[in-house]
Amino acid sequence: MDAEKIERYGSLLALAEKMNQALSVLAEDPEDEQALEEVSCSFGTLQPYLSGELSYRILYLFSGAEIEPEDLREAGRRLFNEIAKGTCQFLIESVSSCTYVEQGEADKLFLLWDKIPHTAAKVYQGIFDCCVKASVSAPVQAFEHMLRIFEEQPGLLSGEGNPHPDYVYRPSEQHTFDQCPICGGTGEPYYNAFAYQMADFRYPHLPAKL
Repeated sequence: MDAEKIERYGSLLALAEKMNQALSVLAEDPEDEQALEEVSCSFGTLQPYLSGELSYRILYLFSGAEIEPEDLREAGRRLFNEIAKGTCQFLIESVSSCTYVEQGEADKLFLLWDKIPHTAAKVYQGIFDCCVKASVSAPVQAFEHMLRIFEEQPGLLSGEGNPHPDYVYRPSEQHTFDQCPICGGTGEPYYNAFAYQMADFRYPHLPAKL
């Protein structure tokens, strides 16, 4: 997995978030110097990753023409969404091309996934795939993110081609063990087990467990 590209997309997403906020500030106060400087500094870096139409639109907004505050807000939202969409595609391709996500990679990938709006099925599928491949390297993060996406998208694992096509996630009360029932020892989770794959999997078991 390309660590340099992971860092780059993380920086792009952070810049897009700042520029979105700066454009919202300018919608309220067009003379805000700090917001104007943020837009000026960020746009040059982000422009190569934006569609031509959106780049032209943002340049037009600062051409001296009279603009409406909502135009600035909309431009900020669109800019962030375009960068988030590109980041999402990069993450999906990166995870699908590997068989295992290492610990250092998992921390950065989950951080990026958390910043991307969960508005499309491919986002949920991408996070799910990342969880499966980080089950050993980052078991707690993989488990927590897996349950989170099931709560947001209960039917993620339903449909033809899945082991349990009628399955729809439902929360259930679970028994938690903080120490080994045999030796009494304590430790840290070492694996996120994808229990959904078991032939006899059924409610109230969770689709994953530590």
